[in-house]
Amino acid sequence: MGERKRNHKARRIILAGILVLSCILTAAAVWLTRKGKGASQVTGDAYYEGRFPLEAYFDYNQGDDDWAGNSLGSARDTMASSGCLTCCIAASLKAQGIYDHTPGELNRIFNDNGVYNENGAILWAALEEALPGVYVDLSDDTSAASINRMIRDGRYPIVKVRRKSGAVHWIMLTGTEEDFDITAMDPIDGYVHLSDYSDLIYGVRVVSAKKGAGRPDHITADSDEAHTAIHPEGTCLEERFPTPAGYTREAAPEGSFQQYLRRYPLKADKSPVLLYDGSEKGNQGAHEAVFDLPVFDSDLQQCADSIIRIYAEYFWSTGNQDRIAFHLTNGFLMDYPSWREGNRLQVDGNQVSWVKKASYDDSYETFLLYLEYVMMYAGTLSLNEECTPISPDQLKAGDMFIKGGSPGHCVMVADVAVDGNGDACFLLAQGYMPAQEFHILKNPASPGNPWYDTRDLSYPFYTPEYVFQEGSLKRWGGF
Repeated sequence: MGERKRNHKARRIILAGILVLSCILTAAAVWLTRKGKGASQVTGDAYYEGRFPLEAYFDYNQGDDDWAGNSLGSARDTMASSGCLTCCIAASLKAQGIYDHTPGELNRIFNDNGVYNENGAILWAALEEALPGVYVDLSDDTSAASINRMIRDGRYPIVKVRRKSGAVHWIMLTGTEEDFDITAMDPIDGYVHLSDYSDLIYGVRVVSAKKGAGRPDHITADSDEAHTAIHPEGTCLEERFPTPAGYTREAAPEGSFQQYLRRYPLKADKSPVLLYDGSEKGNQGAHEAVFDLPVFDSDLQQCADSIIRIYAEYFWSTGNQDRIAFHLTNGFLMDYPSWREGNRLQVDGNQVSWVKKASYDDSYETFLLYLEYVMMYAGTLSLNEECTPISPDQLKAGDMFIKGGSPGHCVMVADVAVDGNGDACFLLAQGYMPAQEFHILKNPASPGNPWYDTRDLSYPFYTPEYVFQEGSLKRWGGF
């Protein structure tokens, strides 16, 4: 009898254990279901490292002492408790080169302009009013295809996720690693991966340069001027891009940089912009033509580097090799004549000097090696230091819009035409990050017409992938 009781008791304990385990599993299933309810599972579909490693330049944390205690409008919430979305907006605008406000500065602008409601939530229409030139995309398409397209196009989407506690949170997506894990900036945890949030996205917001911003009043999308013909069979600038009505190209002296650019070979019409590894750039909607200028097979020839190369190639082709010289970011002047003599760089921390290591060599291959080393140690910071500001009425080929920095960006004036009143229009060219082919840009304010008009030049100045501020129009000292 005692043995039977013990067996019966053991069975009851086992059944109770099974019941408890079943309840735990059911609760877990319900929690996981609720956690993923209304979410999209998103992973990367290709490797895309982003325009630059953002973590090397800024990390906007909502708990930063400079703004942690600042309130969100009239709400009791503060930046520390609920400022993740504001931090992400500041980061996305900075990454795209639209505005350079810290989260604290942006929060102040939002407070001054009624961007928050009484609960501290952002009123998106009020945000567009408070930040001229900014457009907010509220489509909320969280499909994997849409999110990956936003990442590749450099729009730095801000997505809603859930932390392990279940709390709603906003992070900014920055790129995709080689294993297709999406990288992100978290205003609490710093640089993370979307997989840290189970790859689940519950919503998305995108802030970018306003569509059609800066469109000239006298040029509309339907006007004849806006639809300047592009001759697809043209093999160079002066053949591919006729000037707008009423404008003519000024005569370019023989051997001038303007003549060199106008006659520099272009790749076939509709050619994609290729990255340094031969793959296509994610955003193929920013260019009108691609220069047939080689790109080194490493991630070196980016924005400033592309302009440095076209300057150097011009001097080389015209027999002016002695004029090839560029300062490195630390201020060291790396001139080609010294390199040609066999001198090579000796780098010790931030100190650079010449050391004789080779014999005289004036071959084109050695010239290219020189350029590779320049690109390793120069960039927008050093190129900007070699430039002086100019006014639009001084514009000529080779001038640039430049923002020196880490990150920074620059685009170069590739051609200029004038009308009977002396007013000018111009074409712009750029390289970008990752390293990619040098290309002629579209004019986002005038679809079908890549020419920009100096009469309409105002700031912020919008190009397809960057926005420049006043004072950015400059001329390189080497000219």
